[in-house]
Amino acid sequence: MRTMGARTSDRARRPRANASSTGSSETSTRRATGRRPRQSARASARRGAIEWRRARETEGRNITARSPPRANAISPTEELGEREREGARAGADEPGTTLAPQTTTSDYNREIEDEAMRSGLDEVTEKASMASVIALIVGSTVGAGALALPEATAPSGIVPAGGALLGVWIMLVCDALLIAEVNLKMMRERDEERLIHGRGHSPVVIPLNEMAERTLGEQGQVLMNSIYGAVSLTILVAYINKAGDLLNGVTGIDAAVVATAFTVVFGGLVCVGGTKLANSINQTLTYVCLIAFCMFLGAGSLYAHWSDAPWTGSMSAVPEAIPIIFLTLVFHDLVPVVCSMLEGDAAKIRKGILIGSAIPLVMFELWDTIALAVAAGDVGKDPLDIISADVGGAASVMLGTFGIAALATSFIGCVLGISSAAQPFVDDILLKLDEPPEDARMTHALFEALDTYDAERKPGAPSASRLLTFGGIVTVPLAIAASFPNIFLPLSGFVSAYGMTTIYGVMPPLMALSLRRESRKYGEDPSTSANISLPGGEPTLITLIASAVMITIDKMYDDVSALCGGSIFASASVADVADIASLAPVLS
Repeated sequence: MRTMGARTSDRARRPRANASSTGSSETSTRRATGRRPRQSARASARRGAIEWRRARETEGRNITARSPPRANAISPTEELGEREREGARAGADEPGTTLAPQTTTSDYNREIEDEAMRSGLDEVTEKASMASVIALIVGSTVGAGALALPEATAPSGIVPAGGALLGVWIMLVCDALLIAEVNLKMMRERDEERLIHGRGHSPVVIPLNEMAERTLGEQGQVLMNSIYGAVSLTILVAYINKAGDLLNGVTGIDAAVVATAFTVVFGGLVCVGGTKLANSINQTLTYVCLIAFCMFLGAGSLYAHWSDAPWTGSMSAVPEAIPIIFLTLVFHDLVPVVCSMLEGDAAKIRKGILIGSAIPLVMFELWDTIALAVAAGDVGKDPLDIISADVGGAASVMLGTFGIAALATSFIGCVLGISSAAQPFVDDILLKLDEPPEDARMTHALFEALDTYDAERKPGAPSASRLLTFGGIVTVPLAIAASFPNIFLPLSGFVSAYGMTTIYGVMPPLMALSLRRESRKYGEDPSTSANISLPGGEPTLITLIASAVMITIDKMYDDVSALCGGSIFASASVADVADIASLAPVLS
C-alpha cells in the first residue's frame, strides 16, 4: 500500500540494470565523505508508508490519559498533528524520501475518519442489530474448545459437569459485563475529546490492550500483550495438533502431513487473501460448523445409551475440567466489538452479552450430555474418538464435519489476531534493514531480496512483511504440533488455566476496580460516565478475581502432583503424569 499523496524522486524510477554502477558510485561517495549513502527510494517509501499508517492507527485509537484532563493541555490529536508536521519538515530535504502530505489538525482528523468509513467500520455500526450481535457471539463461542469438553468432563459425569458449565458461565458473563463497562467509559471519553474538535462518534473499536493501558498503566498493557501473545501461540499449537488427529482419522494419512496441509491451506488463504477473504471463509465455516453441530445433536440423541449414561461421576474430578470449560465459553475478545456495533447503548450491550452467551451454554450442555451418553461412560477414552470409531453413521460424519470446521474457524481467528499484533514488530525489524552495513552481506542480501520482491510483486499479492509475519507465526506451532501427538487436551487446559484466566478472569475486575476508584477520587463527569454493569461493589470484583486465581492454583496443584508422580500428592494419576511429561519439552 502506497502512502497517500506520496512523492517519489526520479531516482526511484531508474532501471535496476544500473545497480552495479550505482553501487560503485555510492562506495566512492562513502570513501570521499566518510558518510553512508542515502537509502533507496523504495526503502524510504516503505518507511514512510509504515510510519504514516501507524500515525493513522494511533489517531483511530485515540483515548484520553489516565489522569483527569488538565486545563489548557494540548490534546492528543493536536500533538499528533504537530508531530506529523515536524516529521514532514525534517524529511523534506532528503532525496528519495516519501512524505505524508502536510495537513492541519482538522484535515488530518477528517482524513482519519474517511479512512475508517472506507474500511467499513461505520457500515458495521449502522447495520448492527441485536440479532447480528447475538449471532456474532454464538458463532465465535462455538469453536474448537468444544472438542475437548467431553473428554475433560467424562470422569465427573453429566450432572456435575452441567453444574460446572453453569457456574463458569456466570463468572464469565460477569467478566464480560465489566469489560463492557470499561469500554463504554473509554468510548465516551474519546467521543468527548472528539467533540472538542468538532467531530462526532468514532466507530473504531477500543481493544483490550488499550483498556489495560488506560486503567492499569503501561505495565498493564505489557502484561496483557505478553500473556495474549503466549496464549495465542500456544492454543495455535493445540488447534493444529487436533486438526492433524481428525484428518488422520478421516484420510488415514500421517497426522503430521495432514496437519501441515491444514496449516498451509488456511494460513495461506488468510495471508494472501487478507482480512476480507478470511472473514468470508470464516463466516462460511461458521455456518457449516453450527449446522453440523445441530445435526450431530439430532443424530447423536438416537445413538445415545441413556440407561447407561454417566449421569453422576466423581465430584473430585470437576475442578480438573474447569479450565477446559473456561476455554470453551470464552468470547470476551468480541465485547469491545459489540460495544462499537451497538454504539455504546449499555442496555442493548448487556442484553446482547446475556443472550449471546446463554445460547452456547445450552448448546454445550446438550453437546456434553449426548457425547457422554453415546460413549456409554467409558472414561478411559475420548468420547469423540469412541463415536468416530464405534458408532459411525450420520453421527460420526456430522462430528467430523463439525470438528474440522470448528478448528478452521478457531485457527483463522487466532492467526489473524496474532498477525495484527506482530505486524508492527516485523515492520520495525525491516525498517532497521533499510541501510545495512556493507560488511553485513547476509543482511544486505536479505534487504535486497525483500526490496526487489516488494517492487516487483503483482497487485493483490502479500507484501514481504506480511509473508514474513505469517511464516513466523505458523512455522513454530506447526513444528511443535507435528512433533508431540495427543497434546490437544493437556495443552488446552494449560493455556486456559495459566493464561486465559488471567486475561479474561483477573484483568476485567482489576480494570473496573481501577476505573471505579478513579471516579470516586476525581469525581464522575456526567458526559463520560458509564453505568455500573455489575452490582455488588468491590466485594463482587474481588470475588471474581479470587475465583480466577483459584482455577490457576488448582491447576498448578494438579501439575505439581503429576510431576511428583503421586509421591507427595496422592491425587495425581498416571495419565496426568504422561500428559505433563509430554509437554515438558514444549514448555521449556
